[in-house]
Amino acid sequence: MDFWLLFFLAAWRTPIKVTPEALVSLQLLQKQKISDSANQPSNKKARLEPIQSPNRKLPPESTPRVMFTGFEPMQVQQYTKRLHALGGEVAESSQKATHLLASKVTRTVKFLTAMSVVKYITTPEWLEESWRSQKFVDEQSYTLRDAEAEVLFSFSLEESLKRAHSAPLFKGKYFYLTPGICPSLSTMKAILESAGGKLLAKQPSYRKIMEHKQNKVQSICCFRYTLAHTHQKSAHMQLFY
Repeated sequence: MDFWLLFFLAAWRTPIKVTPEALVSLQLLQKQKISDSANQPSNKKARLEPIQSPNRKLPPESTPRVMFTGFEPMQVQQYTKRLHALGGEVAESSQKATHLLASKVTRTVKFLTAMSVVKYITTPEWLEESWRSQKFVDEQSYTLRDAEAEVLFSFSLEESLKRAHSAPLFKGKYFYLTPGICPSLSTMKAILESAGGKLLAKQPSYRKIMEHKQNKVQSICCFRYTLAHTHQKSAHMQLFY
């Protein structure tokens, strides 16, 4: 017989000594595992409970309509329960939202669309403090601040909100979205329209674009990765007006 085979089989020929204490510990561990598996739900969705209607009724003008972004479903469920208990509502869309709840700046559709329309972008601490006070507290002390993201994307969240409140960023601007644009057409449409932009159904001709003296027509395109970098630069100059 092969030497290595004998070497590996030698361990199985030696009895293993198990102390009574170790055997009891193993039996307790097995019982605990069986108990835990019996108490666990079959899937994550089963843990989510139905969302109830607001418990308290506030005047429409003072009712926060909140959107959540960047949270796990269980967190959203907990926040929603507390929001409803205080008389707030979950916004059906960014256009109907007054508040956006986020722990950091994210490039989600909710964040990018809500930035143009909501009055406040706050951290979860605003809702937590409101829950402790049993009434909605002032938002100013809980405004979202994300220095890292603001440096990374070269913008000021506070200034962006002020500008959005004074005038929509893309008001009076018309956009044509080329096929294959990234992010998707529906995503770009939501972002542009939330900021006051208008979308054109058909691609305007070069002559039509040049007729707009105030640069009201913007052409947004995406380039395939097969294009050379130099070609991308020249195409960029030709297609963005």
